[in-house]
Amino acid sequence: MSIYALNDYKAEKKPQEKDKIRMHSFIEGICLELGNFKDFQTYTADSSVLYRDNIHLNQIATMKELPLFSYPEIIQEAKRIDVIWFNAKGYKFPQKVFEVVDSIGTLNGAFNRSLQLQDFRTEFFIVAPEKHRAKYNQTIDLAPYNINKERFTFINYEEITELYENTAKVNKLESKLFK
Repeated sequence: MSIYALNDYKAEKKPQEKDKIRMHSFIEGICLELGNFKDFQTYTADSSVLYRDNIHLNQIATMKELPLFSYPEIIQEAKRIDVIWFNAKGYKFPQKVFEVVDSIGTLNGAFNRSLQLQDFRTEFFIVAPEKHRAKYNQTIDLAPYNINKERFTFINYEEITELYENTAKVNKLESKLFK
């Protein structure tokens, strides 16, 4: 009995791994576009990632660098947040933060990164599949997250996608009506 191997053989990624990566960046892109629709300045940590239709996230984010709105240590941690919306006028401060959690193992990291901005008037959104809601609810009731519980909102993938589709339709109609 003999065993043969191909020198040039490379294992394909499982389809679900590709879909998971694509879904994460797709949701980030939706969050960026929603912020742009609402006239926020938008930033993403994953700027070179493909969003859709050969569009990378850095092509729709309006900010390439984070503004120096705080201490260097806070800025350094904020650079890792998936999507941040900043006010468009005046000094640039983080208004809304979106962490996309496609794997439940990344939930605590998402909470911790968000809480680096707890001293600002920032709203925190965890965007995840609906199946992660129970773990989100369990975690948000624990210290240190529970003292900021009212600042966090869970949004599932279907809700954020529906919001995006409806907002895009409204923007398209408004552009026709209010030229």
